[in-house]
Amino acid sequence: MDTDQLSRRPETAPPAGSSSRTYLWGGIALVLVGAVLLSLSLASNTLATTTTTSVAYDGVDRVELDLAASGDVEIVGAAVDGVELERTVRSLLGGTRVSEDQQGTTLRLASDCRMQVISLGCSVTYRLTVPLDVALAGSASNGGIDVAAVAGTVDLSTSNGDITLAGGDQAVTLRTSNGRIDVRDTRSGHLELTSSNGDVWAEVVTAPDTLVARTSNGRIDVVLPDAGPYAVEANTSNGRTDVQVPTDPTASSVIEARTSNGSISVRPTR
Repeated sequence: MDTDQLSRRPETAPPAGSSSRTYLWGGIALVLVGAVLLSLSLASNTLATTTTTSVAYDGVDRVELDLAASGDVEIVGAAVDGVELERTVRSLLGGTRVSEDQQGTTLRLASDCRMQVISLGCSVTYRLTVPLDVALAGSASNGGIDVAAVAGTVDLSTSNGDITLAGGDQAVTLRTSNGRIDVRDTRSGHLELTSSNGDVWAEVVTAPDTLVARTSNGRIDVVLPDAGPYAVEANTSNGRTDVQVPTDPTASSVIEARTSNGSISVRPTR
């Protein structure tokens, strides 16, 4: 008899029912995690406090955002001399911090959550009425940004949320990691619109010098004035490309649209 066969020990089968016990304990763990999350959610709804505050700031021509707490931001331009700010803070056990700091003509808004483990009860929403020519810059962490009738430069981003812009005359830069970008009725000469996961819509009133629209996963729609021509570069890895405007690679108005997964449409105003 082969010595290898003699020395080889028979494999030991796992104890009966061990797989069932593994599944059982896994199921129990999932139930416990769900119960904890539900308890935190109920606690945030029951114990969280909500406070709305209105503040005014004079002599502001620039607003900067540094918003780590969840919450949407709405900014509207109007014929006003200063910034009228309304914020609604939702806080659980004092875990939400906010600050407004005016240095010269710049107003800086900040928010964060001290107790991230129960950040379900932490959010800050803002509504700002600002002078028409104010400049906007900065970022939000988890919320949408809505801007209307602001003629100054706009450079805004959010990690998770949609960004919308209506109107505007100066350079526009908008970025979101997860959300849609929607720009309409703008006269901006320079637009850079980037989403990692979401559609991009850009509708301009006058032919821009440059318009760049990019997304990794989503559709891109660009609507341009009937006048042309335009230098159009439209590329998609997975989708259809439809360019209906007159094109000329030497044109002074440059349109770049790129997506990895989605269709692209570049068409005139109808």
